[in-house]
Amino acid sequence: AFSANEKFNGPPAMDAGPAWCFARYGQSSTLLTDGRTVLIAGEHEDHYDPDFYIYNDVVVRHPNGRIDIFGYPRDVFPPMDFHTATLAGNRMVIIGSLGYPEDRKPGTTPVGVLNLDTFTISEVVTSGPAPGWLHSPIAVLNEDGTSILIQQGKLDAGGKDGALRSEEHTSELQSLRHL
Repeated sequence: AFSANEKFNGPPAMDAGPAWCFARYGQSSTLLTDGRTVLIAGEHEDHYDPDFYIYNDVVVRHPNGRIDIFGYPRDVFPPMDFHTATLAGNRMVIIGSLGYPEDRKPGTTPVGVLNLDTFTISEVVTSGPAPGWLHSPIAVLNEDGTSILIQQGKLDAGGKDGALRSEEHTSELQSLRHL
C-alpha cells in the first residue's frame, strides 16, 4: 500500500487512512475444481502501521485472468483474518478470525457461509460446543458434509490483557446439513 501510494502520489496514510492493498496475511485461498481461486479477506500490515487494515472482501481469480472483487458491508461480513475456509459443495464455510480486538466476542466462534453461486455471505448458527473466539484453526469437513471438525488454533479467552493462547482442542460444529 505504501509503495503504490508513493508511486501514484496519493495522500499519506497518516492523513487519509489505509490504502487498499492485496498483499495480505491471514487470507484464505481455495482452488475450486473449475480452476477459479477464491481468496477471502485477510489483513495488511501490523496494527501499529498506518496502512494496517483487516478486510471483508472476496476476490475470485478466474483461469482466463479475470478478477472479480466482492465487497460487503461490515454487518453482513465483518473484517476477518486468520480464518479457515472449508469447501462444502457449492459453499465455503468460513470459521474463526483474529479480527480487531474491539470486535472480538470471547466465548463465541464466528462462522459464515459464502455461496459460490451468488457470492452472498450469511452468518451461520451452529450446534455443538463453540470453541470460543478462535483464529488460525484447522478445520475438516466430515465425510457426510454435516459437520466440521475444528482442531488447534489460538483463542482469545476474554482477559483484560487481550492475550491469545494456543489451544489444543477438538470441537465439532454441527448443523451444516441445511447450508
